[in-house]
Amino acid sequence: MNYFSGKSRRAVAPLVVSALVSAVAACGSWFNWFAALDQAWYDVSIRLHLLDYPEDIAIVAIDESSLDRLGAWPWNRRYHALMLDRLDQADAVVFDLIFAEAQSLAVKPLAKPYT
Repeated sequence: MNYFSGKSRRAVAPLVVSALVSAVAACGSWFNWFAALDQAWYDVSIRLHLLDYPEDIAIVAIDESSLDRLGAWPWNRRYHALMLDRLDQADAVVFDLIFAEAQSLAVKPLAKPYT
């Protein structure tokens, strides 16, 4: 008796192919076979979706040269106050920082104009 004849054989073939593709995808995910492809796809998608930002927006970032010049993080809050003094003409200033540690009272006079 032949269980896989005619129409049933044609119905089983897509299931077998789907199972094999799923097994390869699962193994690839488990063993990071597709990591390089995933990173390349991410890079391409970021480049394709870059937005044109207005020229009057400035992003001030903490980089290696800043760390070399000003010392290890966290910096004294006096540096943030000095930067705000230089940015006094800006319409808005956003700090994306966490001030987790207490600061000495020596900074209190610098904070008065901003409170």
